[in-house]
Amino acid sequence: QQLAFWDANSYVDQIILMPLGAHRTRLDPLQVAPFALHNSHDKRYGPVRFQVSNVAGLSRLARMQRGDQCTSATEDFPDSASVTCHVRFEAIKVHLDSLLTRDGEEVMEVKANVTFKDVLARLDVRFVPWHDPVANLTVGNTFSNLRSTFDGLSETAQTQKLIWGYEKAAKDLVAQAITADLSEALTKAASEVVFPCCHR
Repeated sequence: QQLAFWDANSYVDQIILMPLGAHRTRLDPLQVAPFALHNSHDKRYGPVRFQVSNVAGLSRLARMQRGDQCTSATEDFPDSASVTCHVRFEAIKVHLDSLLTRDGEEVMEVKANVTFKDVLARLDVRFVPWHDPVANLTVGNTFSNLRSTFDGLSETAQTQKLIWGYEKAAKDLVAQAITADLSEALTKAASEVVFPCCHR
């Protein structure tokens, strides 16, 4: 199937709104494997062991409608071509369930919920002959609009740096989920749009 490169907006809309639905079960929410982080903010606390974490909201994204239309570069076509634009996530929610050691003995169960609003990412889809298209998402400093709540950890001046650490962990999970997991799903969706006969 020949891709209508002159209609880059329509192509990206198809990737986001139609084929991505088949991948949403795995992506939304995205389950995160247990991990641990060293706490360097406060000597009273030991490493944080994250038991159950997930990222929700990855499948609810939309192309920016105003001021950021998709563009296509076809100078090298048919050797290569690309489509670029930005996508926006209305809200991405991260749930963190962790065990935090205090004073070397006490183990605290801390649950955190961090919500990021209006997260922007750049989408680049590249095409070369005889290969499936490849989609890549990159994120910048777009995590300033956030809200966090905690269960098991009081928000005080003494715990502020610890709270910032939890929020930083949530930011890193979102960035990883967008650039790796969602990019992989969009690559599959991009291929399904270009080569529908091969994915039936």
